Amino acid sequence: MTTTRTKMMLEFLLALVFAMGLIEISWGAEFWLKAQTFTKTMPVTNEVITMWGFAQCTDGTYATCGAPSVPGPRLTVPPGDSVLTINLRNNLTGPHVEPISIVIPGQAAVMTPVKFTDGTGRDRVKSFTTETPADNSTTVTYTWSNLKPGTFLYQSGSHPAVQVQMGLYGAVTKDSAAGEAYSPATAFASEALLLFSEIDPALHAAIATGNYGPTGTMTSTIEYAPKYFLINGEPYSPAASPIVAGTVNRSILLRFLNAGLTNRVPSLTGLSMSVVAEDGNLYPYAKNHYSLLLAPGKTIDALVNVSSAGSYPIFDRRLGLTNSASPSGGMLRYLQVVNEATPPTGSVVINGDAVTTNVRGVTLTLSATDADNAVTSMRFSWDSVTWFNWETYATTRNATIPVGANGAKIIYVQFRDAVGNVSNTYSDSIIYDTTAPTGSVTINGGAAATSTRPVTLAINATDALNTVTQMRLSWNGTTWNSWESYATTRNATIPVGADGTKTIYIQFRDAAGNVSATYSDSILLDTTPPTGSVVINGNAATTNNPAVTLTLSATDAASAVNSMQFSWNGTTWYTWETYATARNATLQGGAGIKTIYVRFRDALGNVSSVYTDSITYTP
Repeated sequence: MTTTRTKMMLEFLLALVFAMGLIEISWGAEFWLKAQTFTKTMPVTNEVITMWGFAQCTDGTYATCGAPSVPGPRLTVPPGDSVLTINLRNNLTGPHVEPISIVIPGQAAVMTPVKFTDGTGRDRVKSFTTETPADNSTTVTYTWSNLKPGTFLYQSGSHPAVQVQMGLYGAVTKDSAAGEAYSPATAFASEALLLFSEIDPALHAAIATGNYGPTGTMTSTIEYAPKYFLINGEPYSPAASPIVAGTVNRSILLRFLNAGLTNRVPSLTGLSMSVVAEDGNLYPYAKNHYSLLLAPGKTIDALVNVSSAGSYPIFDRRLGLTNSASPSGGMLRYLQVVNEATPPTGSVVINGDAVTTNVRGVTLTLSATDADNAVTSMRFSWDSVTWFNWETYATTRNATIPVGANGAKIIYVQFRDAVGNVSNTYSDSIIYDTTAPTGSVTINGGAAATSTRPVTLAINATDALNTVTQMRLSWNGTTWNSWESYATTRNATIPVGADGTKTIYIQFRDAAGNVSATYSDSILLDTTPPTGSVVINGNAATTNNPAVTLTLSATDAASAVNSMQFSWNGTTWYTWETYATARNATLQGGAGIKTIYVRFRDALGNVSSVYTDSITYTP
């Protein structure tokens, strides 16, 4: 898979200039490659050959890399990019390793040749540009400015006679515009890339065993004698699948490249080609051929338009058609052209079909099918007008909601199959909400105080875009209960502790995960009854008059004393009455000791102990 990283303009410029988040301003395409040693088992013969190849990594950490391959990963530069940057690391291993580099013949670059002095004192070039040592830690950056469109080979510029043949090469392409190779006259609906190369097992064996060089069994590539002949890294095998090129009656761009050391003559049986460019240079006018002279290091671009569906053989007329000593191999592949097909169908789902999110980063789940061809690419838009570049189809992708106001956000996607059929537009939406809920809590209907620890909370919360789904409570604003489902009423219990003002704290959370500010309400907890006293006739010991005067006193630490109740026997009580500090009373019954009983009640209903006073009645 070819991946690119597009350098972004500064965020504030992006926000000012573009309201839509999928619009990218790119200065250049950037890739991370790592050279590695690996083995390749050839078809038919099962011969195992040591190769050097490039692997593509996701970023400059080189922590996540694909497998090395020959040819290396295709580097596709978007049409709008004018600069190509390749970051290279060298992880070649074995008894024979070398520094490497990257060059692209046909693309201008500032070169820094590396020289050595030979045995006769002459300065000789061993690398066309700066080298990357084989230490798997040094990263060297190679840059091409003013990149022109076309089809090109990238390859090692160090000791190329050996390193290119060992496999350090690949294709890099750039179109002038979407669906145009160089100009509107070179428009195409689909493409097929055909990279020719060879393998000389003797050279690879000498490298693998450390026997290449002035003192080795092989001293140079003068005796180069390839035995395997490859197209796109593979010799022909009856089990090989055809290369899907496109559909009938639509222009197909064929990109030919030769990374070998000998001339090749690609021939397309039954068809003619309109040759439009070579080495990335557009012809003044097209030339019609059914075969091409493809010299070492050369690239050629040609257009074909096929009227009948079928598989069309393309092969090397110079007869590189064997797999070592086995016939029926080598540079032979079939281009498959199919009838106009139904475009792909598909779907996109944001964040597993979540209704809402409070972060801009989302995950897309994608699905696409095609009745006739493989789904190869997809593209995205946040407004169905301005689209990202086409990218390789994948079933998941990260995306970023554009900078802007909260609200419903819609992602649009289109899929494209191997022959260029584009699907309808599919979409999914999600509510982007970063605004927290607002709310309130009230204890016991707003009462100022309570004498009991169980209380009732009245709760209210609203959210502009989402449902308020959860709430949590605290009695100190620090230690919180677990989140629970939002409700408009809830019973609660004031924690064990001293009387006094008690505050309940509450927070709300909406469906997007936004947490509100903290809201609170307070109530006075008073569970302590009043204290008091009663005195008859100013504390006189006796009286001969049944009419007496009671002097009363009662206090409460937290609440007002608002009522009192009397009894002459401590069992049968008069009705509660308003508290007062003095009251007339009439002694009951005949002569003897008379005792008055009193108890007090505060505003919260706390009832005091019973207080008494006595007087002797002598009529």
